[in-house]
Amino acid sequence: MRREPNRRHPILLTLLAQSSVDVLDSVVQLFDQTLSGSESRARIKLREVLAERAKLSEDRLALLDEILPVLADAGIPDEAVGTLLRGKIGMSRLITANAGATVRLPKDHGHLALLEGSHTYIRQFAPKVLEAVRFKAAPRRSR
Repeated sequence: MRREPNRRHPILLTLLAQSSVDVLDSVVQLFDQTLSGSESRARIKLREVLAERAKLSEDRLALLDEILPVLADAGIPDEAVGTLLRGKIGMSRLITANAGATVRLPKDHGHLALLEGSHTYIRQFAPKVLEAVRFKAAPRRSR
């Protein structure tokens, strides 16, 4: 109000334009942080899931260490392998190990499935942000 009228409006417009840029930057930064946070949480949870899975697989790996030498020994006739393994390891242990078989993981080890849990949250605001923010490619530079 203390400024002369011919300078007041340009200053006000400049302030509004800069405030608009600042708000847009903040929105994009918050959007990026939310997506990055979801990715990070999924990665941490994936590490925990894989570590637990590895712990559970130790008994099966120990069993495999007992089975492979018998299978790889060419001196043991094929018809004697099953009897030898069942006698050495025991049927109850083989049945238990077979019952504890886990489903094979996809190539991403389940990372995308863990990200899916945060999609409901992201879907609440992502369409609104993407609708409000206009993305444009930079003009092509001539060489």
